[in-house]
Amino acid sequence: MTPDQLARSLQLFLAEARTTNGAVVEDGQVLFDLSTAQYSISCERERCLLHLWSDERNVVRQVVDAAEDLQAWLLDSYRQALWAASS
Repeated sequence: MTPDQLARSLQLFLAEARTTNGAVVEDGQVLFDLSTAQYSISCERERCLLHLWSDERNVVRQVVDAAEDLQAWLLDSYRQALWAASS
């Protein structure tokens, strides 16, 4: 996927996950409840950047690939694997 395609796909997924009890999980730990967390997605210099923040934490990940599996996405990033899941 190109960075622009990743950004569009992530935007659609996260908008829906916001209304369906979605969460972001990294290393087995829930980092963000998507019903309350904020996020932004941008494409800069041919990179797709995902910025997530809440009162507890703030992370930025460069997303390099994504695979959808049922109601979850596995994102490959330069920092760590990042799961965004909705239930």
